[in-house]
Amino acid sequence: MKIKPIALIAVGFIALAACKAQAQTTEIKFYPSTGYFLKNTVKLQYPVNYFVADTQDEFLYSFGVGRTMSNQPSIDSAKRTIAIALTPTDKQTEVTVKSIKQKDKTLTVNYSVKVGEKLTYKMQPVTIFQVDKSDIKEIIFTQDNTFYDKITLPDMKMESGRF
Repeated sequence: MKIKPIALIAVGFIALAACKAQAQTTEIKFYPSTGYFLKNTVKLQYPVNYFVADTQDEFLYSFGVGRTMSNQPSIDSAKRTIAIALTPTDKQTEVTVKSIKQKDKTLTVNYSVKVGEKLTYKMQPVTIFQVDKSDIKEIIFTQDNTFYDKITLPDMKMESGRF
């Protein structure tokens, strides 16, 4: 029995379409931003809070500039700014972004939280970083590769604690 050339071509196109249908996950470069603090007027509603801003005005709604002689902070308005803030604590706490990956229109931010020694004061753990703007519809936040939260960008409203 011979297979018709048209059938072979059809099978080839189906196989090609199946390969293209599987979206590639790509590692996204991120740029840490320093020299900013979470304004004390922002009320954090959750143990871990996420901020996403596409403009400097959106970012400065919740964050202030901590200028010093050696620190001249700047936000690149051509990039999307993302921040992770924890509720104030009396333990030395560091939030570190481990990786950012993109698959289709979803960005996955994987971070870790390291808790250290007790302090004699309260600190505000926060990490701020920027990524290139792209057609992202949602951001998934994972803490040590465990799902923590998801934000759908078109549905985001500017509020205290979250954009």
